Amino acid sequence: MSNEPHSAAMRPALQALMGDWPVALACLNASHRVEWVNRAFEALTGLTQAALQGRPIEDMLPPALPEQSWRSGHRPDGHAWHAREHWLERPDGGRWLTLLDMAALVPPGADAALHQMQLAVDLADVIIWRHDLRTGYINCSERGWKTMGRPPGPQGWTGPELLALVHPDDRIPLETAYRQALAGQGPVDVMTRYITQNNSWRHAMTRRVLQLDADGQPEALVGVAIDISERERVLAELHSAHQRFTLMADGVGIGTWWHDVATGENHWDERMWALRGLNPQPQAPSIEDMLNLVHPGDRAAVRQQISRPADASRAPHYEFRVLLPDGRERWLASRSVQVLDAQGNTLQRLGANWDVTDARQAAAARHDQALAQRESQAKSELLARLSHELRTPLNAILGFTRLLLTGQEHDTPAGRQDKLGHILSAGNHLLSLVNDVLQLARPEEDPNGPITLIDLALDELVAQSLPMLQWHASERQVQLTAAVPPLLIVRADALRLRQVLLNLLSNAVKYNRLGGSVHVTARGDGDLVHLDVIDTGIGMAPEQVDLAFQPFQRLGQPGAGVEGVGIGLAIVKSLVLRMGGSIEVSSQPGQGSRFSLALPRGVQTLVGPGDAAASAPAMPLPGTPTVASAPAPLPFGASIPSGGLLYIEDNPVNVMIVAELAARRGQPAFFHAGTGAEGMALARAQRPRLILLDMHLPDCHGQQVLAWLKADPVTRHIPCIALSANALQDDIDRALSMGFAGYWTKPLDFAVFERTMNTVFGPPAQANTGSSIGQTGI
Repeated sequence: MSNEPHSAAMRPALQALMGDWPVALACLNASHRVEWVNRAFEALTGLTQAALQGRPIEDMLPPALPEQSWRSGHRPDGHAWHAREHWLERPDGGRWLTLLDMAALVPPGADAALHQMQLAVDLADVIIWRHDLRTGYINCSERGWKTMGRPPGPQGWTGPELLALVHPDDRIPLETAYRQALAGQGPVDVMTRYITQNNSWRHAMTRRVLQLDADGQPEALVGVAIDISERERVLAELHSAHQRFTLMADGVGIGTWWHDVATGENHWDERMWALRGLNPQPQAPSIEDMLNLVHPGDRAAVRQQISRPADASRAPHYEFRVLLPDGRERWLASRSVQVLDAQGNTLQRLGANWDVTDARQAAAARHDQALAQRESQAKSELLARLSHELRTPLNAILGFTRLLLTGQEHDTPAGRQDKLGHILSAGNHLLSLVNDVLQLARPEEDPNGPITLIDLALDELVAQSLPMLQWHASERQVQLTAAVPPLLIVRADALRLRQVLLNLLSNAVKYNRLGGSVHVTARGDGDLVHLDVIDTGIGMAPEQVDLAFQPFQRLGQPGAGVEGVGIGLAIVKSLVLRMGGSIEVSSQPGQGSRFSLALPRGVQTLVGPGDAAASAPAMPLPGTPTVASAPAPLPFGASIPSGGLLYIEDNPVNVMIVAELAARRGQPAFFHAGTGAEGMALARAQRPRLILLDMHLPDCHGQQVLAWLKADPVTRHIPCIALSANALQDDIDRALSMGFAGYWTKPLDFAVFERTMNTVFGPPAQANTGSSIGQTGI
């Protein structure tokens, strides 16, 4: 309908023309009062011309629905009606109102559904539009032109008018969508930006579909549009935030990743690839490919972290190594969080990786430095304590020796004997300390060490050990008892286990009270055997319990007068660990102590403790002299020429002791050489029956002398025994493997010397002194 002038003279003609028009039409004056309505209006609303004449239209009709585009009401007969309204201004200030009856377009009874549909469209902010292909005009719902701020003309917009409002970059995609819809390619979507009346750009998502007439010919493009400007603004802000985060993360070396739970899709940013020394790829690696980049030693742990069930209450954090293409290792840290929906279901998992190699190396350096400081402090403390323990017996030895040298005219025979006894006791104590320190220093993981694990009957081993402490226990009136089940089998080294048990029993007796008791119990528990040594002694305070297995920690009270240097328990723990067991202690001051061992349970054929000890390498108990080789029998054959004893040694005091021992026997003839070369010459000239050889000579090592002797046909059959201050097991094993018949450690054990002399040279011819040779060396 056009905006032609409407004079009063023309109104009757217009009324006659439009009276039978099928669209409900009302003519209003400038005061919005009804001048006349056509018959379609009366039929739609149920209101007559007479009832409406001269009255305000808004008083006669139900209020318009949202945005005044729709009206719904009921006729006097009760029937509902629903119509789309359209207003048109007249030049004289009046208005035309048309009501398009929706009942004419849909089956009867659908008016309620149409009403609900319109409500849904309005509430969803959906814009409905139609492009008439015959007229070329485009019309839309009121919400559309109000959103753009540009009302259409009387017949709508033309295509060029709307295209001019579209952003230049979006015009080609819009025209493409237009052609695709015309070609009948189904609903076609396109996002466009358009400019509003206030010159701001907004975003709209549009959809169009081709509508055909009754003859199947294209009639119109109909569609919907939704303003998505707010969504685009939020997305732009998110994109900006993401760019800022990416810039920040890239600056500090953080790589980011995400995993979509629904689709299984993974994404890595460029830094994730760079952290692994790789070029970025369009697709994130699969789980297996990613694990192949992890260090083999960490793959199991990383796989466990990946497969762990999701827990929104925690943000998993772990560290792992990766292998770079050039073979280097780098440490990476990983942390991730879950993104949940309103129902608490996981939508995505977001995570980050960053390089922590430098931090780990710095931490390792700090740890090594702290460890070195602790080791240095422990070494200093050990040396200080060792110095104290060494100086105490040395003071007795030197002190009583000076008294003997300077006070001969005042000493009685009994006084001299007493001083010599103190010197001997101090020497034995010093020797015990040296032996214990050497054993404590032995490597725990020595593959060649004398540890032989066999199945042992524990009751027999305990029964054999208790009598060794019986005399000492009787002196202190301490009762020794045991309750060990028969046939309880333990897998251990017989000699080492006896050494452990004797040490624990000795301590239990030493630190007990007069009239106390020591009880040994044992029981099996699955794959373990538990052995307990329980005493009723003085006990230990908690701080002593914590230090019980540390070297030079005495269990007794200060000044209690109990012998020992505090190394025994440290050796015990070392031996138990080497046998695959464990040991712990519980104690209460004044109530006693309980030492508990756990050792593997045996399952094989039993070996008696005595048989095992006979087959195992000899190993002294703590506090006894070290003799590394059995004194007899030695491999002396009848072909060895008769001769004396040759001692190759550069220390005059050591020579004096051996010469004195040989002289007291009355035989054999004694020869001495101070260097390796002199010893070789004497051995060829005298052809001794036995050679004692020091390992550290002025001109060569004792092993070299042995090699010379074995290479010479004249001397190769003479047995040689090493006599050295080197008491480390490695030195002993090396010497025996080279062909030494035995290995004696200094100080010389007189009893061992005497038995060997009897084996090689026979019983002594005479004794040049009234004193007998003792059991301990000097």
